[in-house]
Amino acid sequence: NAERWRLYSSFDGNSDALFGIYRVADSSYKFQVGESGKATFAGELRVDGGQASIYGAEGGNAILELNSDQADDNADRWQMYVTANNNYLKWRHYGTGSWVDRMWLSSATDNWAFNIIGNSPYGIQVTTTSDGSSSHDAFVIKRAGNAKVFEIFNNGTLTTYGGGTATFAGNITQSASSNLRHTITAGGSGEASLVLTANNSTGDSFVR
Repeated sequence: NAERWRLYSSFDGNSDALFGIYRVADSSYKFQVGESGKATFAGELRVDGGQASIYGAEGGNAILELNSDQADDNADRWQMYVTANNNYLKWRHYGTGSWVDRMWLSSATDNWAFNIIGNSPYGIQVTTTSDGSSSHDAFVIKRAGNAKVFEIFNNGTLTTYGGGTATFAGNITQSASSNLRHTITAGGSGEASLVLTANNSTGDSFVR
């Protein structure tokens, strides 16, 4: 194996011309580029001290595809891409046999900044490393000025801020193996009240 490397020119199965680098020692093609401009690297692609950029064609998306296990199953394939029409950064999966968006970040001009699409009928799961005894934040939503709007602690406590109204379309149930307390506290000289309203003329509103 005195000869270690070869530069070569050949054709692929579609009769497109190829240029590449061939390693004699292990009989492998390390780099190939075709007439279309598509390039294939065998091994790790590394950029030291610089920037790797992906440019979409005019009116086209910029796409980075990640395939595990030689992409021999649909579920092995993921893409991260920037859309040309609205400049969203999206992640999509090929598990169904077609590309389905799973998550996206919007541009600064869009109303919605972040969106996650779960597998029906499931939604979103947030997992922390807390054992449940900690009172640290598990999930927080803030508005401009860094003010909190909604907060869930690791011990299960839920707090809303800002004086807004919380509306629940369904039953609210409290359950525990020990005492329970429901507290309504008004600020300043405000009135604390519990209002029960039936939704029809024959319904009753009561506390029992």
